[in-house]
Amino acid sequence: MEIKLRPLALQAIEHWKEHLPKKYKALKQAGTLNSEALKAAEMTLDEQAELIAQGYPPEAAWEMVRELYVFQPEEEGASEEAPASSGYLLNIQLNKILSEL
Repeated sequence: MEIKLRPLALQAIEHWKEHLPKKYKALKQAGTLNSEALKAAEMTLDEQAELIAQGYPPEAAWEMVRELYVFQPEEEGASEEAPASSGYLLNIQLNKILSEL
């Protein structure tokens, strides 16, 4: 059965292929690339919706969640500049705090 992918899941696959080649290869070999991309897209959109429901503007909510599942920072060695962004690290901390409330 083929999984119908939403646009954000397709963007995740393209991002992973370019910036997370190890993850992309492992998921592809395991046969779970599409399902993991769909899960990442759904989790991103769900968390964005939760933040919007808490009063955050949609753009701010997107900025807070986009790097958590779909647009993760580059793997080390994928290019010359691979460190995790400070925004990504702050989003992880914020997400952890929000989940504990």
